[in-house]
Amino acid sequence: LKLSSSSPHYREYDLGPSMAAAAAAAMATICTSKQSEQSDAKNMRTFVDEHTKDQPPCKGCGESWPYPRNVEYRLLSEVPARLRADTPKCIVAFQTRNPKTRQPDFPLSVIQYMSHTWNTRSGKNRLNLDFEYCKASGQVFFDTAKQEDGSNGYARLITLNSWYSSLCSSAVFMCLSTMDLQATFSFCVELLINDNEFGQFFASKYVFVVIWLALLLVNLAIAVREASLEWRLKSSALVGDLITECHRFDNWSCFFALVTFRFFFVEMQVKDIVILLHPWKAVQPFAAVKMENARSYLVGFKDEYLFRVQNRAGQELGLPVQLLSKLAICGFKGWLAYWGNATRWQMLAASLSTFGSLLWLIHKYRMVSQDRKKCKRSLLNALKNGEEREREGARRMLLALYKIEVDENGCEKALSKKSADFLSGVAISRAVTLSDSKFCGQCGRDPEDLPLPATPASARRSASTCIR
Repeated sequence: LKLSSSSPHYREYDLGPSMAAAAAAAMATICTSKQSEQSDAKNMRTFVDEHTKDQPPCKGCGESWPYPRNVEYRLLSEVPARLRADTPKCIVAFQTRNPKTRQPDFPLSVIQYMSHTWNTRSGKNRLNLDFEYCKASGQVFFDTAKQEDGSNGYARLITLNSWYSSLCSSAVFMCLSTMDLQATFSFCVELLINDNEFGQFFASKYVFVVIWLALLLVNLAIAVREASLEWRLKSSALVGDLITECHRFDNWSCFFALVTFRFFFVEMQVKDIVILLHPWKAVQPFAAVKMENARSYLVGFKDEYLFRVQNRAGQELGLPVQLLSKLAICGFKGWLAYWGNATRWQMLAASLSTFGSLLWLIHKYRMVSQDRKKCKRSLLNALKNGEEREREGARRMLLALYKIEVDENGCEKALSKKSADFLSGVAISRAVTLSDSKFCGQCGRDPEDLPLPATPASARRSASTCIR
C-alpha cells in the first residue's frame, strides 16, 4: 500500500536481491503475456477483416453472410461415463420427437423389436431394408407388402450394408448404360461407313441414326431440365443444401454431377445421403441407433409409395424416352435381320439383349406410374385429414413432386413449370413456409434483420467485440 511516511502503518522492507529478481521476472512475464494477447487479438482482427471482405454476397439480396456467424442453437452430446464407446448394448444416439405432443416419433418398442434381418420367402436372415410400425403401440411389421393400413408409419433402415448395395447397384447400372451407349454409337458408325454389308439400307439407316440421336438429345435435355430444377430448389431458402456462393468451376462441376445422376437414374438414397442422414429435420422422423455393434439410421416416410416416388424422382419423364430409344434399336435390328442375309444371325443375337432391356424398362415404368398415383392419392388424403405437421409435409411433397398447390377447399392448382419464380424455388418456399414476400427467396433472411453497411472502423470494432 502506498502510505505516507508519517502514517503509523508505514513500514520499510528490504526484499533482497533474490526477491527483487523474482518480482522483476514476474513483471516481465506479465508484460510478455499482455503483449502476446494483444498480438493474438491483432492477428485475429486482421483475419476477420480479410475473411469478412472475402465473403461472397447472396445472389438474391446481395448481402453476404455474417462472419463470425452467430450460433443460434447448439446441441452437445457425449458418451456417458458408464458406457464404453464400443459397447454392445443398444444405444439411441439421437431421435426426433413431435413438437406438440413431445413424444418421440418412433416409439420405444419400435427400437426394441426392430431387427437387421428377417426371414423371407427367398431365404432366412435376409437384410432388412424397411418396415412398417404402428404409431400407437409400436408394433413392427417387416413384411410391408401385407400392411396397407394408412395409420401405420413407414421407415427405411439404412445400414452400411444397404448403403454399399445401393451404391454398387447405381454404379453397375451407370456402367451398363455407358456400355450400351457406346455399343449403339459404334453400331451407328458401322452403319454409315460399311457400305458392303449395309449399303442396301441407304434410307433406313439414316432414319435410324437421326431418330436415335434425337431421342438421346431429348433424354439429355430432360436430365438438364430436372437437374436445373433440383439445383434451384436445393439452393433456395426452402432446402439450402447446395452452396452456390463459390467459384464458377465448382458450381458447374456440381451441376454436371447432377445432370449425370439424372441421366443415369441414380436413386435419391445414393445421391442425397447427406440430406437423408442429417439430424436437422422439420417433419421427417429420424433416429440414429447403435445395436448389435452396428450403426443404423431410421428415416421415416409417410408410406412406401412416397419413398419410392422420391427415390425415383424424374424417372417418369426419362423412362418413356428410353423406352422409345430401345424400341427403335430393337425394331431396326429386327429389320436388318429380316432383310439382310449376311448379318441376320448377328442382328438377331444383338437384339436379344435389347429386347430384354426393353421388357425391363416397361416393367419399371409401370411400377413408377403406379407408385406415383398411389402416392398422390395418399398425400391428398393427408392434406385433408391429417394433423398440421402431416399437412405441412404433404403440401411440400405435392409442390416438389407433382408441381401442384392445393388450397383450403381442396382445389388443385398446377404451377407453371416454366415460371421463373417456380424454378428459383421462391414460389415453393412461400407456399410451404407461408412467409411474407419480404424474405429473400435465396437465403431466407429478412432484409430488416441484415446489418447496415458499416465503415472499416466500425467493422473492426464489431469484429473486436466478437473476439472479446
